[in-house]
Amino acid sequence: MVTLALANGDLQLTKISNATALKQRIQNRLALFVGEWFLDSAAGVDWFSVLGKSNVAAIDALVRKELAREENIVSINSVSVVLVNDVKTSSELSLPIGTAHVNYEVLTVYGVLRGAV
Repeated sequence: MVTLALANGDLQLTKISNATALKQRIQNRLALFVGEWFLDSAAGVDWFSVLGKSNVAAIDALVRKELAREENIVSINSVSVVLVNDVKTSSELSLPIGTAHVNYEVLTVYGVLRGAV
């Protein structure tokens, strides 16, 4: 992650490399739809390819592919996908019907990180 900071009256670019920055990068990476970022239309996950399909394996594969692109991830320990197909699951996860909830656990150079999107 790169941040701008004011030091001695000058703006300086600082690269932050820690577990918190990596987790935010992973969250941003998984939340970005391919073609959504105007500076790099190839960046992001091809969520459009699985929209409207109840294909847990395809969603799992997409998430694993995107996680594998992160250089600070040593291995992917687990990915679990829950499809929100009914009112009960929707209310339990506080997500609208027709979405997916993805949990992941990865081993990184900073240790184990867990998250959800």
